[in-house]
Amino acid sequence: MLMAVNLLPWRVAQQRAHRRRFYGWVGCGIGMAFLILWVLWLAMTRQYQAQQASHQKLAQQLQVLAPQLAQMATLEQDMAIYHDRLDQFSQWHHDRFPLITLLNQLPVLLPTSVYLERLTLTSGQIRLVAQTLDAAAITQFLSQTDAVYGSGRLRLHSVERPGALAGGQRFYLSMDLPQTGRGVADE
Repeated sequence: MLMAVNLLPWRVAQQRAHRRRFYGWVGCGIGMAFLILWVLWLAMTRQYQAQQASHQKLAQQLQVLAPQLAQMATLEQDMAIYHDRLDQFSQWHHDRFPLITLLNQLPVLLPTSVYLERLTLTSGQIRLVAQTLDAAAITQFLSQTDAVYGSGRLRLHSVERPGALAGGQRFYLSMDLPQTGRGVADE
């Protein structure tokens, strides 16, 4: 029978102590890892709960503001419709009442040296009777009218310069109003 004899008992004791230290440090490392993971899990859970509370609060605010947002979209549509109608009405007004446009611009178009005696509208034609001391005022008025209305918008029919009346000249100017959609320009 053979018997095992340990010739170096201190070495075996040292290996056991080393193994215990190793397993102790591994257990301590695993414990620290679990502790760190647990702290991270707690922090992430709190952050997730805070984020959920923030999202819930925003969702409640959106629910409160949803009718106003829906009304805003409706108001934007109404505003777009209003602007379209305003543009259509402005175009209709401009096409329908060129006499009003002319009357609004007449103080700017007429030179200061021209005295307007009479302005009549008959069957779509404007007749101006005016006096001036300066013959150049007539051409100035015609050029300003062409600049504002263009050569095709208002057409010049005739300009008459009779003899001098009390130191000035009287001139007669007639222009056709553009045709409106309904042909009513005598209102």
